Amino acid sequence: MIRALPTLAAALLAVVATFATTGRADAQTRSYAASLTGGSGLSIGNGPQTAVLARTPVFLDASLRTMRSDEPSVSYGGSLRVEVDGRVGIGGVIRAELVHPLGPVGFRAGIGVPFFFAPYVLLGVEGSLTVRWPATTPIAATASLLVDAYFAGSDLPRNSALFMANGALGVDFLF
Repeated sequence: MIRALPTLAAALLAVVATFATTGRADAQTRSYAASLTGGSGLSIGNGPQTAVLARTPVFLDASLRTMRSDEPSVSYGGSLRVEVDGRVGIGGVIRAELVHPLGPVGFRAGIGVPFFFAPYVLLGVEGSLTVRWPATTPIAATASLLVDAYFAGSDLPRNSALFMANGALGVDFLF
């Protein structure tokens, strides 16, 4: 019985928290968006004696975002990112975006934390701008510009950084 007390207390706290927030949650709804995009671009990084300019690997992103009805101009989410040509890399991006509809077109400006964890490690920051046509229908085409700066990881020479500018095209589905 004594061993069960922490579990019982946690369950009771969860029930109380649920009832305490029920009135507020009834006024809100949550919507989701899933997308699949692919792209490539240019990268610049430090070489042994000079900067190196190269094409970035082709990548695919499978993303999921969420928005609350009381705050529709902000979305949060992330994506699984896979580089599919040359050396294959697997990673992700955690991001927040400001959403702004402008007639039939929707714009999203975001900031994120991209990372790769296999077969190498990279960590950085990302800025993004996405256009969605049309803005209000469940299925739409997207075009994005992604600017990444990687500053830490096993795939970077000491005291260097890697910068990327990628374009991406995709499909977005609201539900």
